[in-house]
Amino acid sequence: MTKGSNALLANVMMAAQAHGILDTFLSEVDTSQSALADRARVNIPRLPCDAARWQDEMYQIARSFDDIALPGHFHRGAARVMEMLAASPFGAETRRTRDKSRDLKDTVRGLHRKA
Repeated sequence: MTKGSNALLANVMMAAQAHGILDTFLSEVDTSQSALADRARVNIPRLPCDAARWQDEMYQIARSFDDIALPGHFHRGAARVMEMLAASPFGAETRRTRDKSRDLKDTVRGLHRKA
């Protein structure tokens, strides 16, 4: 659930960037969902360094939902987001080598350029 939720957060942030409203969107999320905004700020900059190994996990979760006749589509989408993160300019980073000075906005802007 956590990794899938983080994939959704990343996807929403990339969509806001694509529509040219990232700053406005983040301001609204800060006001209306501050815990979610904090989560995005902490997690999204570090997602790319783990995304390659989490991609298959998202497909496994999707299959587990399919097996019990529940929709697995969301986690297939999460797998695609993880694939995009892994293929991004930040995907070669590791937990040790990731640029800890890169914030949420810089990460999202870098991810969207690749998308």
